[in-house]
Amino acid sequence: MLTILKQLQFWALLLACLALSLMPQPPGVFELASDKFWHALAYLVLYLSSQIAYPMKVSQTARFTLLLGFSLLIEILQHFVPRREFSLLDLAANAAGLLLGMLAYRLSARITR
Repeated sequence: MLTILKQLQFWALLLACLALSLMPQPPGVFELASDKFWHALAYLVLYLSSQIAYPMKVSQTARFTLLLGFSLLIEILQHFVPRREFSLLDLAANAAGLLLGMLAYRLSARITR
């Protein structure tokens, strides 16, 4: 049961990122900080969430690549959403968040050993 909950939290976060990314106008709360900050934070959390949900299913490189591919797909889809656009800077912020997530995971793994 705990494994299912861990996996559900990941898929819920993934769907939340998808929904927020494809809304024509994101909620006003996101105006409190830089757009790039939110991108990096979202993908840092997604990386760590995927690690909790699927701890040994895929390598860290594959995990990074899959989530970055998801990010790229969202950026492409945003081109077709009113008041949204494809952004290489958003993609870079997402990659930075994934790298920070990977680093945080590796540091926590070393500390807890």
